[in-house]
Amino acid sequence: MLKRNQNNKDLPWYRKPDYKGNMKESHKRKLDAFREQDNHPSTRYDDIPKDVQSYICNLEIQLYDHKQQKAFSGAAAVSFAGICILALLYFGFDNSSDIWRYFLAATLVFIPWFVYGSKSKKISQEFFSSNDPSLSNTEEKIREEWELNHLSSLMKYEKDNSN
Repeated sequence: MLKRNQNNKDLPWYRKPDYKGNMKESHKRKLDAFREQDNHPSTRYDDIPKDVQSYICNLEIQLYDHKQQKAFSGAAAVSFAGICILALLYFGFDNSSDIWRYFLAATLVFIPWFVYGSKSKKISQEFFSSNDPSLSNTEEKIREEWELNHLSSLMKYEKDNSN
C-alpha cells in the first residue's frame, strides 16, 4: 500500500487530491498492486519502435511549446496594456498627477512577468520531471494510459457479470 505521508507529487495520478474521477477504492488498490510490482505490465517506452518514439517526442515538444507560448502571450498582452495605460496617463488622455494611477499601470507592466515565470516553471516541471526519477514523463503517461484501459475493461467485465 502507499504511505499516507507521501508528497502529492509522489502519488500516482488516481491518488492525487486534484483527481476528480469516481474510481472505487478497490480499483485504486488493484492499480497500486500493479505499481508496486518490479515490472509494470504496460509497454515500456524503450520497447516502442523508434519511429513511434520520435512521433511521441515531437508531439510532446509541440505541446510544451504551445503551453509556453500561451503563457508568454498572456504576460505580454497584460504588460502591453499596462504600457498603453502608462502612455495615456503620461501624454495627457487623463492627465493626472495622482501617483497611484501610475503605480497601478506600472504594476500591470511588471507583475505579469513574475506570473509568467511561475507558470513557465510549472509547465517545465510537468514535462521534464516525474514522480520516479527512473521514469520519464512519457513512461508515466504510458502507464497511466494502460491503467485507464485496464480499468475500462475491468469495469465492463464487472458490469457484464453482474447482469
